[in-house]
Amino acid sequence: MNSNRFGERRNPRTLAGVKADGTLLFVTIDGRAPGLSVGANFEESARIMKSLGAVDASTLTAASPLL
Repeated sequence: MNSNRFGERRNPRTLAGVKADGTLLFVTIDGRAPGLSVGANFEESARIMKSLGAVDASTLTAASPLL
């Protein structure tokens, strides 16, 4: 993986999504504390949102659709 490509580096993230029943999801991912929290890349962020039941999601920190 080329870590210079946008969205591939792990960073703190703020995510928003919606579940099939209309429930809104707002998620923050901490980062930049090696050994404690390292953030997430876009692919990891998408997996997190899917695991929470999101059918549509976006990262608010970069305004890119995840699902």
